[in-house]
Amino acid sequence: MGSALSFHLGRLAVLLLQPLRRMRTESLKSGAMLVSDNLETRAHCGQNTPAEPKFAAQRLICECFYTDNYHIKEVNRHVSYVDRRSFENSEEGRKILTPLGTARRETIIAALEQESRRRHNLLAEALDRSKHIRAHYKPLHPEVYELRAEWIHPELEAIRATLFSEGGSSSQASKAAEVRALRNRLREYPPGVFSFPVFTRDFCQRFVAEARHFNESDMPKARPNSMNKEGVLLEECGYYEGLLDPLLDKYLKPIAAQLYPDYGGATLDHHRSFTVKYHEDGDVELAYHYDDSEVTLNVCLGEQFEGGELLFGSMRDCASQTSRYPLRHDVVNAMLPMF
Repeated sequence: MGSALSFHLGRLAVLLLQPLRRMRTESLKSGAMLVSDNLETRAHCGQNTPAEPKFAAQRLICECFYTDNYHIKEVNRHVSYVDRRSFENSEEGRKILTPLGTARRETIIAALEQESRRRHNLLAEALDRSKHIRAHYKPLHPEVYELRAEWIHPELEAIRATLFSEGGSSSQASKAAEVRALRNRLREYPPGVFSFPVFTRDFCQRFVAEARHFNESDMPKARPNSMNKEGVLLEECGYYEGLLDPLLDKYLKPIAAQLYPDYGGATLDHHRSFTVKYHEDGDVELAYHYDDSEVTLNVCLGEQFEGGELLFGSMRDCASQTSRYPLRHDVVNAMLPMF
């Protein structure tokens, strides 16, 4: 199976590139949480669109999706889950369930069963939603579904130019020079976490407006994961072919290939993209977790807000799990970590 890229396009902006060994991230609730107009939308203009959409998940999906990384909100833990009997008999399940009363145990099992059904029915339901959106949704800003030159921040173009300045030389000295030139253009804090701008402010404003338009419509919407209750899956909305696939191929893969050659950076071949939304009356934080991807792109597209820091911690196989690095993102910016 190839390497995966996860785009988290939302108000909490950061671009993180994550090695195969998982990095831990969490949301830090502080002050007034963002009052965010989430980004999501798949407004499809209906032009140059295949009649029968095919999802990346249909082409390449890992069996671990159906069993791994289930979040139990009541105890703020991520677990593996196949079925009730195996979970109750597992060491992990016994540690969680034994101290609890019958009612709480049943609540947890019911939530895990519901999440299992959701995952197994995901593809069929996603295809139905996507077909309906393609047939009936009228976008406010159809131009944001296409990766245009004016949408890319000049600094990202400069970074890409740096990567190809050696004319494709394969010598070790030239590759080392490319990596040094690349790192010099990126802000690094903490060690191994890089930040740089991705989109222009104009694109961000249009994207947020399009997202709000989609959210206020009567189109069917799916939550992006078991932790975020707001946001949408961008593949269902039609952002892959014209916007996100080209962004991956033209800009992100070359960067990942230079920074993460030993962790799948040069072999990214699919992605799962979605938006998230945090605000005082909805989701206000994200549980500590490992992303199921080699690279995670999280871009700040939102408006003015307070709070919303992102905390980076150690990788799963590191001896120390105590370090936390809070990072603040600004609109148009992104980050990527390497540990």
